[in-house]
This record gives sequence, C-alpha cells and structure tokens, in this order.
Amino acid sequence: MSLNTKRISHSNQHEKDISIEVLRITACIMVIIIHVSAYNTYVLPPETFLWQAMNFWNSVVSSAVPIFFMISGAFMLNPNIIYGIKKIEKKNY
Repeated sequence: MSLNTKRISHSNQHEKDISIEVLRITACIMVIIIHVSAYNTYVLPPETFLWQAMNFWNSVVSSAVPIFFMISGAFMLNPNIIYGIKKIEKKNY
C-alpha cells in the first residue's frame, strides 16, 4: 500500500515524507501533554474539574507511544518488497 504524499528533498539529505514528519511532531506534542497531565492527576484531588480535564487529555493523547512504534515500523520495511509474517519475524528477531 503506497501513500501519495508530498516529499521534501534537500541536496545533502535523503527525501523525507512530510506526512511522517507531521505525525512525528504531533506525537511529540502528545507525549508532552501526557507528562503534564499525568503530573497534575497525581497532584490534584480527583473531585476537581481540573483533575477531570487532565485525566481526559491524558486519555485522549495516550496513543502517542503506539504512533512512534508505527513510524519506526514504517521506516523498517522496504516498500518495494512484499513481506510475510515469517520473513518479518526472521528479519527482526
């Protein structure tokens, strides 16, 4: 499966997929929100609205770490080769 996305290229760098870079920046911001909201859920009493708001945001952005794993997986696979499960396991383990 191939995505038709814009790529940026500099003379001394490899081509970069803009959508992957935007996803990586978004995931970085999500990790920051996780850390800020997690700290506040430990400090604030659970009855307060602020605690509930922090708990909500912590739940919303909790997919940041799986996004990083998916980005890493996208870079590990060669798009020109069709991989089977056995070949991926053999290659990585």
